[in-house]
Amino acid sequence: LNIPAGYVRNGIWLGKWLYRLRRIRRNIEAPAGEAERLTPERATRLEALGMDWRTPAERVWDAHYADAKRYYEAHGNLRVPYEYKTENGSLRRWLDTQRRLRATGGGTELLTPERIARLDVLGFEWEPRSRKDDADKRGRAADGAFMQPGM
Repeated sequence: LNIPAGYVRNGIWLGKWLYRLRRIRRNIEAPAGEAERLTPERATRLEALGMDWRTPAERVWDAHYADAKRYYEAHGNLRVPYEYKTENGSLRRWLDTQRRLRATGGGTELLTPERIARLDVLGFEWEPRSRKDDADKRGRAADGAFMQPGM
């Protein structure tokens, strides 16, 4: 079940209830009462209905990671050109964001050690290549002029 937190039907805030259950399951929020206790039986029943326990942010990260993995399997590396797009947007921009998060130590909930390890498995280069390296790979000089073959 991937229902937005704001989803309401017949006056019932189903999305908000599922959002709270996700938080309760992660021990972020204590249950308000018996109706919101998440017993193993209730969790199993929700999972049988297709409950997705991941947060929206986790689903987004996983979707971009799946794009990165597909790119790696097709190209053998994660040197993604700026122009490369997926249904989730710019893969290169997402990879650059992961580099920045690790370099600054920011977003520890966004870039966990487990996620770093998953990117490491794909041979992710945490140190960005220089602009000149990128330009040379595309057959251009660092100033943007095209280079002639054999130069």
